Amino acid sequence: VSSLAAVAAEAFARSDADRVAVVQDARMNEVYVGLFERDDAGLPVLRGKEEIVAAGALLFPGDEYAAAGAGWNRYPELKAMNQGNILIQVPVAYPDARHLLELGENAFAAGGGVDPASLAPSYLRTKVAEIPAAKG
Repeated sequence: VSSLAAVAAEAFARSDADRVAVVQDARMNEVYVGLFERDDAGLPVLRGKEEIVAAGALLFPGDEYAAAGAGWNRYPELKAMNQGNILIQVPVAYPDARHLLELGENAFAAGGGVDPASLAPSYLRTKVAEIPAAKG
């Protein structure tokens, strides 16, 4: 279950927004971004093909969104660039376990699931830092 989707789920629970742009700090002047729409059950559905890692100077599509996630405050220039599309900022910085569980239950009920022996974390960016070669 995506942590960005969990932030979106809480943003939907706390507001009447139909779309939310979740931005989290990915460090190294990048952000993790997920654009979500509210489905009929009030849960987030990813808008577009995937969540992404992007450089801090990112413009969002022409639609209006609620903003959620700690990345908006970490990169105020990103918020300023997109101010015309941000309806409100919902005070949800990080994922809450109850929303992760809610999304997991929903995915399982829809036929999704993974054999517990196959569970592994999934990261948008797997290469965070390189270990320098040993000096001889």
